Amino acid sequence: MFYCNGCKTSKPAEEFCRSQRRPSGLSYRCKACLNAKNRRTRNAKPEAHRYNVAVSRLKTKIEVLTHYCGGSPKCMCPHCDETILEFLTLDHVNNDGAAHRKELGWRKGGQALYPLLKKLGFPDGFQVLCFNCNCGRGRGVCPHVKHAA
Repeated sequence: MFYCNGCKTSKPAEEFCRSQRRPSGLSYRCKACLNAKNRRTRNAKPEAHRYNVAVSRLKTKIEVLTHYCGGSPKCMCPHCDETILEFLTLDHVNNDGAAHRKELGWRKGGQALYPLLKKLGFPDGFQVLCFNCNCGRGRGVCPHVKHAA
């Protein structure tokens, strides 16, 4: 049993979130108290919450793209030099994204994919492409290759 500083009661360990900062490995508030506190904070300052979420997502995207590029984020297509973050995305190297998500039970791609790949330790099989190259590959050929010929 662990003591919750929020509701001042003792509860089983399953009712607490994990925390790497605490010696016990568990948060000092139970999940219910933590959720209530987060809800109050989010409702009190919705603009600040949206901003913080956007910044956190951008940082995670940059970290993932940097890892898969081996340096500064850029399109990995040899005929493209796109570096604008808003245009860059992840692509399955083998063009098997839908099958891969289905096999693993992932329901989403896009923004939800970045923290998941980070959590999984950046597995192989992904590359960074701009949206044009990614969409072109899905149709058979990258538009940059098509127009370069």
